[in-house]
Amino acid sequence: MNRTFRGRTLSEARDAAETVFGPDVVVLQRRKVKQKGFSGVLGATEFEIEVGQSVTGAMLDGALAEAPVARGYAPSRTSVPETTGTLHFARGVYEDGEEAPEQGGGRASSADIARIENEVRAVRAMLYRMASSPDKVQSQLHSIRRAVDEMAPRTSAPERVERMIDDSGLTGAPARALSKRLRHHEGDDESLVEAYRDALADLIKVRAWPLATTERRMIALVGPPGVGKTTTAAKLAAAAIANHGATVTFVGCDTYRVGAVEQLECYADLLGCECIIVKQQKELHRAIRKSESDIVIVDTAGRGPEGEQAVELGVGATRQRDAKGTGWEDRTRHVLLCLDAALRYTDATAVCARYAACSPTAIAITKLDLTTAPGGLIHGPACAELPITLLCHGQRVPEDIAPATAGRILDYLAPRHRYAN
Repeated sequence: MNRTFRGRTLSEARDAAETVFGPDVVVLQRRKVKQKGFSGVLGATEFEIEVGQSVTGAMLDGALAEAPVARGYAPSRTSVPETTGTLHFARGVYEDGEEAPEQGGGRASSADIARIENEVRAVRAMLYRMASSPDKVQSQLHSIRRAVDEMAPRTSAPERVERMIDDSGLTGAPARALSKRLRHHEGDDESLVEAYRDALADLIKVRAWPLATTERRMIALVGPPGVGKTTTAAKLAAAAIANHGATVTFVGCDTYRVGAVEQLECYADLLGCECIIVKQQKELHRAIRKSESDIVIVDTAGRGPEGEQAVELGVGATRQRDAKGTGWEDRTRHVLLCLDAALRYTDATAVCARYAACSPTAIAITKLDLTTAPGGLIHGPACAELPITLLCHGQRVPEDIAPATAGRILDYLAPRHRYAN
C-alpha cells in the first residue's frame, strides 16, 4: 500500500517514511507543496513523497505462485537464488541457472527471450490479419457498437422528437406544434421518423417557380443584405436562357453596396443580357415598361422599403400607369422574398414584417449548402404566410438552383439517412 509523508526537507520526509516502512522503503513520487499562509502570503514550502515497500522474496514467491504460466515459459522455483534479502531486479534476471551477481546486473534467460519472441509473433500476426481483412475488423466494430447501443437506456418518444426538431433547426411556434403533435407517438425509431416527416409535410407550402410559364414576367428579388439576391438573379437568368431560350433584362437598384452594380453588369455580360441601373421608383417603372425582353429580373438594394420613395416599393402591388394608360403589370408579377436557410423563427418574424410593404408573392430560400439545420424552410412560410418557390444551395450559376418541392424540402429538414442505424 502506498502512503504519503511530508517534511520541511526531503530527508525529513524520508525519515518519517522509514519510521513506518523500514529502510527498504521505495520513493515513488516527490513534489514541493506550498502551504497556505495568512491571507495567501507567508506560506511555507514542504516536501511531499509517496512511498511503498520493496518487493521481498517471500512476496514475489506468493505472486508467482498465483500468476498464470505463459505459453512456452515455466519458471522454476529452484532457479531463484535463496535469499532473505530484497530482490531489486525482475525475477528473470536470476533465472539463467547462475547465481545472482554480487554487484547487480545480470541477463535475461532463454525462457524470457522465447516468451518475448512468442508475444512479438502474436502481435505481428494480429496486425497482419487486421490489415488483410479490414471488412472483418469493421464488422467486429459494428457488432461492438450495436451491443453498446442495446445496453444504452431507451429514450422516450418526446425526447426523440425534441432531438429531431433540434436537428432541423426549428424553434418558436412550428417547433411547439410539432412537439405537441408527436409527443404521444408509439412505435420504433423508423416509424417516428416517418411520422415526423409527415408532420413537417403539413407545414410545407410550395408554389411553381417563376420559370414554369412562358408569359412575359417581372421577377423581383427583395430581402436582407447578404442573403444572395444578386447570385439568385444570375441563376434565374441563366436557367431561363439555357432551358427556355428566353430573353432577359437585369434591372439593378443596389447603388449603395460597393461593387454591387459591377457584379450585376458582369453577370449580364457573361449571359448576353441587357442591364439597366436605376435609383428611383419612376426609373424602375420606366425600365420595366420599355423592356422588350421576355423576363425582367429586378435586383433590389436590400436596405428595406423604409420611406415612400424607397426604390423597393416600386415592385409592390400598386398599379402604375403611363400617359397612355398602359401599366407595367401587363407582365406576370413575381416578387420573391429571399431568406437564409438558417433563419431563426424570431428573425423570420422581423424580416417578413419589414418587407411586407413590397407585397411579396413567394419565398426563395438561399444558402442551403451552408447549414445542416435549415429551419428557415419552415420559419419563412410560417411568418410570411407565403409558399416557397425556389431553393438555392450553392454558388454555381445556374446549377445550384431548383424549383421548390415538398420532397426536396423534407430531405433537407429530416433526411432519412440521418436517423439510419
